[in-house]
Amino acid sequence: MVEPDGEWRRGGGWVRPFAAVVLLLMRRRMEVKFREMVAEMSGDWNADVPELLAHDPREAGFWMPALSRDRAEYARWIEETR
Repeated sequence: MVEPDGEWRRGGGWVRPFAAVVLLLMRRRMEVKFREMVAEMSGDWNADVPELLAHDPREAGFWMPALSRDRAEYARWIEETR
């Protein structure tokens, strides 16, 4: 945390020992969960990429409606900031 005079202050003094113990005890469980999440994300990625590559990027608005909305909002923002 930064003090008003610009100096850094170390926070959470009494919480740190408890957090260290909890993290030490939960480390293995957190590692396993992290690995599961990465494996799931990579599986989703591997399933989605071939489908995305099959589409024509010029027609992205048809197969990704959110992209069309985002482009319209971006275009509106560009016009407003000119």
